[in-house]
Amino acid sequence: MGWGFLFINRGETFMKKLKYFSILLLCSLHCLLLSGCSFQKKEEIVWYISNPHFFHIEDAVPYEDLSSERFDLFNKRLEELDIPAKVTFRYLPDMDMSSDESDSITDTYKKSLDFSAHLIRTLKEQDPQADIVPFSPMEYREFVALDDSLASEKNSSVLDSLPDPIWNVNRINGKTYQIPRGSMPLSDTIYSFSVSFLKDYNLTLNEQEITSMTPEEVIDFLFPYFEDNRLLDKKYYLTSADDLSLGNCNYYKYLPLLRGFSDSSLAVDRENGKIVNLLTTEEMLNNLSLAQRIYREDLDIHTELQTAVPVFTIETIPTLEELTVSTAYSDRIRFSLGKRYLCPSIGNGVLNTSSNQQLAIEVLAASMYDETLSNLMIYGVPDKDYTLENGHAIYKFNQVISSVGSFSPVGNNLIAYPNEYEVTDKVLVSEKLLEDESLLLPCSNFVPDVDDTTWKQISEIAAISHEAVFTAESEEISDLNTFLKEQNQKLYDAGIESVLSGIQSQFDAQKED
Repeated sequence: MGWGFLFINRGETFMKKLKYFSILLLCSLHCLLLSGCSFQKKEEIVWYISNPHFFHIEDAVPYEDLSSERFDLFNKRLEELDIPAKVTFRYLPDMDMSSDESDSITDTYKKSLDFSAHLIRTLKEQDPQADIVPFSPMEYREFVALDDSLASEKNSSVLDSLPDPIWNVNRINGKTYQIPRGSMPLSDTIYSFSVSFLKDYNLTLNEQEITSMTPEEVIDFLFPYFEDNRLLDKKYYLTSADDLSLGNCNYYKYLPLLRGFSDSSLAVDRENGKIVNLLTTEEMLNNLSLAQRIYREDLDIHTELQTAVPVFTIETIPTLEELTVSTAYSDRIRFSLGKRYLCPSIGNGVLNTSSNQQLAIEVLAASMYDETLSNLMIYGVPDKDYTLENGHAIYKFNQVISSVGSFSPVGNNLIAYPNEYEVTDKVLVSEKLLEDESLLLPCSNFVPDVDDTTWKQISEIAAISHEAVFTAESEEISDLNTFLKEQNQKLYDAGIESVLSGIQSQFDAQKED
């Protein structure tokens, strides 16, 4: 009887202890949840970046993982934001290394064009795990349309982190396929002159007079200084076709169809909505005529001396004066021609093959609306890579970060610290600059949707046009008009008429929608 009582008593004691332990365990779990600890399983998100040198990674291997302290801190910050993801960064090569010295100009250009135009398709074959990648406009069909996801409660903060005009100019055929970089996408046509040359030769420029001149008239104005010597003081030459970026000067009128490429073949005439062959336009003939004059008269000293400085250049994507401190870029004096416009930028998108699209979108959105993530990815580790001085981020290794901060592959430059050349109130200044609705040029959202067969034709057409322009800018041509007629015959033989007609039908259908 005593033994039975003892057994029962011990059993009751054990059950009481078990009960108390269970209550204690539940209380502990409840406290942990209240303290912010998350038991959500972290999902891996694979994010490809194309320029690891920006993060000071010199030994990157294509399609393999990248390691960096800032990447570790990136994931730590995601945890603080309660985003259940662990991001693995990998390297996406964005240059074709297959060309060799035996390739012609046309072959080299075609290889580079084909590589770039199929960058995402190649990536998918190499790594089916890829989630977030640099956006490729010509491959926009490979990406998820983000409009609905960005409007959700989780991600809506990103819509406020970029002004509406930036979203508007980066849509494609009415939809959002990327979150663009947070850099100011305003462009302008600007005449730029060497300050040291002006001082050395005691030359004062009248801005109103200079900006009323055509590029050729500016060359005529400066030519007397170079009439007897094309290289002054062993450091100045007048200009070159490359320095004038003549093709970009026509962006205000013509939208190149091969978005993201240096191309002189197909474009939309913004004024009348017609798809055109640029080699047949008056603007192209004028540009190439000027390039021929520069070469024929050796105004570019045939670029033999890389250390020489061009006195006159034309810039189309300058640093905006309103966004820079007065000491910035004092080596050049710049005059705006007054034709500012919004141009698309390249950010990041989520692949339509991603196995975790919504989480990938959440991670991408956070990288753009969270200041900590933006500063981390643009400037690096605080106090190790950069310091703050009077509100400006100053790089610690004597590297000028102002020239690359806005080109960070990850992060939002608008909400990040200003670098040493940026004004401290850059957000307010940027918003003010974007108030002009006329900055969004007509047809800016159009990108053609082409199949592989049509792409082969477009690639051939672009290569023929590229070689024609390169030749006209780099060697003397006895009869430019005859030369261009021959090139246009090559384009006709390559099927340009059918390509123009097909893309025109797409463009007209989009307008009707």
